[in-house]
Amino acid sequence: DKDISISILSSDEAIVSTMGATVVVSEGTQGPVLVTVKHGGTAGVAFISFRVDTVGGNYGGVTESGNVQVIAMPLLIFSSVQVNIQTDGVGVFTVRPGTAPSNDVTIQCISSDPAVATVTPTLLFKAEDGLSPANTKTATLVYQKQGAVTVSFFVGGEGGNFDGLVWADGVVAASRPGFVVSTDFLSVPYHGQVTFTVRADTVPTESALVTVTSSQQAKAAATQETRSFVLQAGRQDTFSISIKSWCSSSPGNCARAGATIIGFEAVALPGSATSGNYDGVISARTITAFVEPPRLVLTHGNSGALLVQAELGATQFSIQPSQPLNVDMHVSIRSVDTSICSVISTLTIPSGASVAGGTVSLAAIGVGKVPVNFNSIGATQIELSVDSPGDSKFLNIDPEILPVRTLAGFAFNPTYISLQPGTSVAVTIEPHILPQADIRYLLEISDPSVMTVSPATMTFSPPRMLVGKDVAVAVGMRVVLTEAFQVMPRIGDGTIIATLNDNLDMVAVNWDSGLSNQTLSTGAGGVYMLARAEVLSHTVLISHRGIGNASLSVRAFSDD
Repeated sequence: DKDISISILSSDEAIVSTMGATVVVSEGTQGPVLVTVKHGGTAGVAFISFRVDTVGGNYGGVTESGNVQVIAMPLLIFSSVQVNIQTDGVGVFTVRPGTAPSNDVTIQCISSDPAVATVTPTLLFKAEDGLSPANTKTATLVYQKQGAVTVSFFVGGEGGNFDGLVWADGVVAASRPGFVVSTDFLSVPYHGQVTFTVRADTVPTESALVTVTSSQQAKAAATQETRSFVLQAGRQDTFSISIKSWCSSSPGNCARAGATIIGFEAVALPGSATSGNYDGVISARTITAFVEPPRLVLTHGNSGALLVQAELGATQFSIQPSQPLNVDMHVSIRSVDTSICSVISTLTIPSGASVAGGTVSLAAIGVGKVPVNFNSIGATQIELSVDSPGDSKFLNIDPEILPVRTLAGFAFNPTYISLQPGTSVAVTIEPHILPQADIRYLLEISDPSVMTVSPATMTFSPPRMLVGKDVAVAVGMRVVLTEAFQVMPRIGDGTIIATLNDNLDMVAVNWDSGLSNQTLSTGAGGVYMLARAEVLSHTVLISHRGIGNASLSVRAFSDD
């Protein structure tokens, strides 16, 4: 019988919020009127009731009426509700549950217009992962054409506390125009610059100012002249952009050089009345620009490891700085295994040296030379680094690694011969250490018009007559370790000094190298660790061909 004001009340504002809403029912009417409530941020159940605030009339005194049950579904939490998709690119956002799922939940993701952008079809929340980062899922929108889409999310069937969730238009996405670049990777010299081209992939509706960005400007960035350009409305001009290394002016930031990301940011021209389709575009079509770091270039006579032969005891390699030196550079040199070879600790290259650098010698001791002590046969590596001075552009570069192999040689008997016309001399060749596998070798004459050698190829094989299998065990027998049990450095020959059981499958050996009373198997458990020692030598025939001097050399290689 009069206008009445009604307050909307919630039993739990944290679940369902009425936002302090009131509605009015006019005199002489029965409504209905629309009541709006909002998710309070917490999943659960709340009840809505109504209170008449107007005094008097036939509804006066109604303090609470109604009991409307409202279920607040669990929340979905998005990393972003607005996503930009560049031309031919993708837009990415994450989704995580606001409430721990009671069951494994499959979220259906629906794009409002797949012709503009498609979306990851499903996301899975696992009950066991609760609210942990493992339940943060990534969804991807893939560009199809320019336009706008919304993404909605649904759960249906066996979703536990998420069952029945409908989240319409949870994410809004717009596909934006972008840029076409001539390359997506640039290699920038430490002291130089490189150029690429870029153009708009869509005709600009209004002119726009584009800035070329760099994620690490101290390493590399666009030159001042090409750092920005203007897209003219109605045109798709091509622009040349120069990316320059700034490492020479900031060597501390570029000790290891590395990559920077080149991108584009477009805004409407200042003073423009309208913004156009490129206003606000931040291009995801980025370019990786890698600045070539300063380094020490090591060269020597082989393509692989540096080979140091026992008889020569000398070789050398070159250090070549890749960039001109700004100060005298102190190169630290270290042998990883000094039992195989050792080197001096430091070499100084003056700043006035050419980029070709100096020569590091592993030969004789002398000025500018680095000596190497040949200690044993094996493989190791030499590390080179720059620890000082503090203002060197090479400071703290990644160490250069030089693999080193020290090689055994051959003994020749005799080592010098004199040939008369029509005569030949036999020469015995013997390896200095026991080979671990078959070794083939070539015999080469420096001047075949002076003399010849026969045969020109031979093979050395390690002893393979297994003690306890191919030959009987005997105290006093000379033995070597079999191929499978050889070690570095080579132990060489030894002598069986005792049998250790009645089966004769365990023996004690004294080695000529100094190791004594070592227990080894000669059949125990089917393991044969010893072979009968043999004299490993070959005899070749050197024949006279003409007058002059010539030398014989051996070049060996193995299949492994």
